[in-house]
Amino acid sequence: MVYEQIKRRAEQKGITIAEVARRAKVEPTLIGKWRKSSPSVEKAKRIADALECTVDDLISDDMPEDQPDSVPA
Repeated sequence: MVYEQIKRRAEQKGITIAEVARRAKVEPTLIGKWRKSSPSVEKAKRIADALECTVDDLISDDMPEDQPDSVPA
């Protein structure tokens, strides 16, 4: 679940998982491990910061929209 959110948000920003990892100062292979496990709160916070979202966004079942964040009129 967390991995899928990270991957989707990275794609929306036009960056790779490796770039997310670089910005968050974690090993890219660590993010891959989150397919089967969950990150620590500290690592989740770093990833969220790198993706300009919240930890709640990363652990949510709701997938982000393909469109940039916008508020309906």
